[in-house]
Amino acid sequence: MKDDNLLDVGHDTVPSASYLVSLRINHSAIDRLATHLSQLNLLLKDHAGFESIDIVRRDDGQGVEIFCILRFKCKDDLESWKLSSDGKAILNPIEALSVLDVTRQQACGSSIWFEPVVRLPIPPKPPRLWKRWLVSLVAVYPALIVLIYLLKPITSKVAEPIGLLLVATVLTGVTTALIAPWLTKRLHKWLISN
Repeated sequence: MKDDNLLDVGHDTVPSASYLVSLRINHSAIDRLATHLSQLNLLLKDHAGFESIDIVRRDDGQGVEIFCILRFKCKDDLESWKLSSDGKAILNPIEALSVLDVTRQQACGSSIWFEPVVRLPIPPKPPRLWKRWLVSLVAVYPALIVLIYLLKPITSKVAEPIGLLLVATVLTGVTTALIAPWLTKRLHKWLISN
């Protein structure tokens, strides 16, 4: 986990302070996160100097990036909240949901700038083995039967290993180029579900 970054933009006409916590979670954790965020909001309302909280959610299909921006009247109010038991007690379960490192940044001044939060995408989990096997069977078996009968006039005139090579070559091309991509697209939701 990255330590807090303290940024001062040099515009201190308004002594406000903002705190950014960014994390990435799995889709399955979104309801738990919502519960923790509502508790965070309740605790923040009672804290001296708290002004607002904004939550930005970005779903990229493989996970959900969450950006929480907490605003306080001044840096001392923010520091007081970060050191409080309430602050730690509610942030810890939120941060525990993260599947990657949690990034925290702090900025003071009337206009705030946070450094870009850059994370590598999470590679998607492959479908379960039995699902891949079943899709492969559905892609290959019907095409194999059709090709054996369609190519019989050609394969019956050549040696059996050559005939099998011809069937396997056509089957591999048709399955790879057409059938497997079509089945994968049609069955995508089922393939990625648990």
